Amino acid sequence: MTAAPKPEILREPRFLAWLRWQRCVVCEHLGLKQETTSDPAHTPKTRIHGDIAVSLCRAHHTEEEHLQPAAFWTKVGIDPIARYAIQHARFEYEEAVLAGAWG
Repeated sequence: MTAAPKPEILREPRFLAWLRWQRCVVCEHLGLKQETTSDPAHTPKTRIHGDIAVSLCRAHHTEEEHLQPAAFWTKVGIDPIARYAIQHARFEYEEAVLAGAWG
């Protein structure tokens, strides 16, 4: 009997570093003034899949850690997977511009 292969874990240190320079997705969504820097926050149920994360300020990151993640994201009215897709697409575009692939 052969063991099932482990899924490849996506590692994107450049994306995680880029997230630290982005606005908190909750502050942006709710129109709040961001008081602290952002940190990458791994989205619910994705930690095993690697670096699927969004940017959260320290206050919202702490709140997300204290609540159940699903309750936090419901409370703030954000789909974290959809927001990840938006932030990651922006990251890829900026990387392409820096590499000279666009315009």
